[in-house]
Amino acid sequence: MPDTVIPGIPATPSTVIPGTPGFAGMACPGPPIVTSIPTGKDVHTKTMSVTNPMQIGGAQLAAGKYQIRWTGLGPVARVEIALNKKQVVLLTARIVILGNRPVTDEVVPRTNADGTVSLGSLQFAGETFALFFD
Repeated sequence: MPDTVIPGIPATPSTVIPGTPGFAGMACPGPPIVTSIPTGKDVHTKTMSVTNPMQIGGAQLAAGKYQIRWTGLGPVARVEIALNKKQVVLLTARIVILGNRPVTDEVVPRTNADGTVSLGSLQFAGETFALFFD
């Protein structure tokens, strides 16, 4: 069997691909896999204690110990806030890189124009990022 010749424009030499028909010189990678299931390394879980009641995403957070779970590394993530394994709210947060690592977990409140208090951000002890809620 002769080599396969791929002609170019007249000013370029012909390109010859050696080999025999039906034989692959190297395996082609498979098609990409598209899935909505996050990989284990992209799912993050933390716990936070809320000492004063506050609002977030239309829900009221009473004092208690909450489970915070989000998927992804940013810059935006879907965050689930649960109390006793029951979802309280599901909302979007910005993941922001911090200049220094907090020593303790911090629930940072934000006072709104109408005087109500909302959850502004969550900072985690020893981590270089925080979750900011707009």
